[in-house]
Amino acid sequence: PTVSRAYLRQARLLLEPLVFRRNLTVKGPQPIESDLAHIRGADVFLVFIESYGAVSYERADIAEGLSASRSRFQSDIQTAGFNVVSAYVDSPAFGGGSWLAHVSLLSGVDVRDEDMNVMVMGQKRDTFVTPFTRQGYRPVAITPGLRQSWPEGAFYGFDEIYGAAQLDYQGPPF
Repeated sequence: PTVSRAYLRQARLLLEPLVFRRNLTVKGPQPIESDLAHIRGADVFLVFIESYGAVSYERADIAEGLSASRSRFQSDIQTAGFNVVSAYVDSPAFGGGSWLAHVSLLSGVDVRDEDMNVMVMGQKRDTFVTPFTRQGYRPVAITPGLRQSWPEGAFYGFDEIYGAAQLDYQGPPF
């Protein structure tokens, strides 16, 4: 059934522009060039916190309770000689579908549905990871909630992928 589903999706993607006049297009692959000189060989972590992080800043009752620990954390990071940069990103997904946000950020293509996701993943293109690989970094994905193989990791360019099984992660206690 999984193979049949994949064939049906491919047939639909092929026929939609012809039959339904739905024209899905993906901007062509663009090279991502950077010598990463501004980070000078530092370790770089890209962490997806998703909506939980935004809520902890936007809701005053939660933000107030976290203020002191955030200040201590920032001080500890600076004392250790590190820096942290954080940002909000407009997500193409809401209430699930976080993989669409991941592919959007990492590929540079605004992916808002599974059809576009399939089309982007079908291209050979640079991703956010590519410049790091070119500069000798070892890109690793740590995905504690992942319980099955993740072929998308190869598209992004990760050398190693650690999911729940490799991390011996059992999930939340609830």
